[in-house]
Amino acid sequence: MFFLGVILLAGLISFYALAVFGTVHAPRAAKKGQAGFLQCICFLIARFRVDFWWYGTLVLPRGLMLSLSIVLAADYPYVQMLLIVFIILTYMVVQLIVWPWKLPALNLFDGLVSVCLIMMMSTMGAFTPELPPELRESLTSVSLGIMVMLQVVVVFMVGVTVMAMFYRHALGGAKESVILALGRVPHTEILAQKLGHFGASLKDLPHLEMVRVLENLSVYDLRMTNNVMTAVGAEIGDASLMIASRVSLMSQSSRKSLDSLQKEREAEPGVDSEGKQSQEQAHEIAETAEKPARPWGDDAPPQTTWL
Repeated sequence: MFFLGVILLAGLISFYALAVFGTVHAPRAAKKGQAGFLQCICFLIARFRVDFWWYGTLVLPRGLMLSLSIVLAADYPYVQMLLIVFIILTYMVVQLIVWPWKLPALNLFDGLVSVCLIMMMSTMGAFTPELPPELRESLTSVSLGIMVMLQVVVVFMVGVTVMAMFYRHALGGAKESVILALGRVPHTEILAQKLGHFGASLKDLPHLEMVRVLENLSVYDLRMTNNVMTAVGAEIGDASLMIASRVSLMSQSSRKSLDSLQKEREAEPGVDSEGKQSQEQAHEIAETAEKPARPWGDDAPPQTTWL
């Protein structure tokens, strides 16, 4: 019986190791257009957003940990309940932070189910038998550890507040530190280059083709595009780009820069005082617009429909 358990455990670890390998290799396979590899791990990533594809692999051990919580504390129902609440609460926090499910309503339902389970387990704690003295001492030590952790968090919050008085970027600016930003902040120079290349790739794209590209995006990507256009529109002073609700004043300095750029363009040869181009240039632009453009190239791999 022992050897059978070891064999089952080895098979479980091997399967999870393969799942982790597939999850780590998935972005590289998607970039290379390896649709066959993505089909093999479809059961891991198909239900979740493409930017949080790893959540399926993270969820796999949850059922095993919930089962082991009963085995590890077989004689102490209250400890079992604490372990179950801790596991469910940990996964609920991660789920609420990343919002991983493709359908937004599923994220709401998943969070509500986790809250109901936690409340139910907390209520059932009143019906557990009395704990032995040694276990009470252990739980007292755990409670003290949690209180110390809370004090550390409060001290850290006070430090951030004091830092905000002297460091103007301490509240989420572009030059925020890696620690307070909880990760690396994208470099503005690289983003500026990519945005310039992005605009150059889309300037000759027909309207219907652009609509088709946007229709292939998910609801999260469309909302993100909406927010990005609004944020950039507020900074460059273009009110027509502010299509989302945002408490942000338009940048007047950027508006002045755009006006100066417009005046320079009007002073260029071939553009009259009203900013209109000559008929020859307009004819050349019309001929270019008639040709269908694909910024990603004709040799791009075909899109798959499994996502």
